[in-house]
Amino acid sequence: MSNRQKAVLAWTLFGLGALSGGFSFLRRPAEGSAAGPYAAIADFWYVLGLPLLCIGIGALIVARQPRNVIGWLVMLPGLMMAVYGPSVAYLFPALAAAPPSATLPLLILFWFSNWSWLLLIYPMLLIAQLFPTGQPLSPRWGWLARATLLWAGLFAVFAALAEGITTIDPPYITLPNPIGVFDQATLERLVEPWIAGMLALMALSLLSLVMRFRRAGPVERGQIKWLLYACALFAVNYIAGSVLGIAGTDTQAGHVFELFFVFSLLTFPAAIGIAILRYRVWDIDVVIRRTLVYSVLTLALGVLYLATVVTLQTLFVRLTGQENMLAIVASTLSIAALFGPLRERVQRFIDRRFFRRKYDAARVVNAFARRAQSEAELDVLADDVLGVVQGALEPERARLWLIRG
Repeated sequence: MSNRQKAVLAWTLFGLGALSGGFSFLRRPAEGSAAGPYAAIADFWYVLGLPLLCIGIGALIVARQPRNVIGWLVMLPGLMMAVYGPSVAYLFPALAAAPPSATLPLLILFWFSNWSWLLLIYPMLLIAQLFPTGQPLSPRWGWLARATLLWAGLFAVFAALAEGITTIDPPYITLPNPIGVFDQATLERLVEPWIAGMLALMALSLLSLVMRFRRAGPVERGQIKWLLYACALFAVNYIAGSVLGIAGTDTQAGHVFELFFVFSLLTFPAAIGIAILRYRVWDIDVVIRRTLVYSVLTLALGVLYLATVVTLQTLFVRLTGQENMLAIVASTLSIAALFGPLRERVQRFIDRRFFRRKYDAARVVNAFARRAQSEAELDVLADDVLGVVQGALEPERARLWLIRG
């Protein structure tokens, strides 16, 4: 297949995915809107935004870099969600209303529903192994990609040989499998070592990415940083929701968490697209720095605000016997006054702790700027310039040519 044909195929799949996802979203029951605006927004981005972003970014990578397999891997989760979504939303409820017969198309659909989740997880494992070049870390690491594909196919075989094929989404419907040989107990015994193998593949995929980062040059390190940044956002959201116990709950906090969780998923295709296409790839350090600064700042201001409100309300209750809105007003004004100074302190702390070299370089440049304003001797200033370049950039050697008029 030529590069042009690959690009045409990729954009055709994007068009089909857009039609399928749009139909699925427009005909979707209005459960999200009833649960509140956060749930409705999360539902929109999960059902329509995430699949289209994955397919679109993948198609763009295929069009620009046809030989890079990362583009097709990014497309797979989006295609699965766009194609499988309408089946879950409309076909399964219709089948539940009228018990179906075990026809071949339905058996294939039910079988696909049992292992379709692999198309969400295993492409990410392969991306971690092949990112960003589309090639393994070295020829000796090529076996890992083959083992990943084999392990995913093994689960599909288990699902195909089950005595009864049951959908993994409600309503749960079971069809008898004419070629089934494994009962439920046998499947559980087979799946346990399979899960252990999947965890080992995850660990090896992460190890491959870490080793590639250590061996990479500046450009490739910047690309990998974008992927790691998306992974970090996803991990923080997932762990925070689990620790706070709000993940999956039908509460306002649960819906807000769901919205942040969906946006953390959106960062994966976005970060991969930026990294592969090298669009503003060097901005990742700025993005990481600002994320750390404003995350710590938001947490600190939130704790201070709550502490101030509680303290002032307790004081007002003891003095007047009732609560007073003045406590909230005073707390808000104090937080507004503290925002600027606290942001500077947090930024200096983050820079010293995580961006030490850039922090030291910035200090050197700022000190030179102050000295240059009062220095009149050109030779002294030239020596100072060389010292600044050496301290900020650390080159092997530096020379300065001056043209005297």
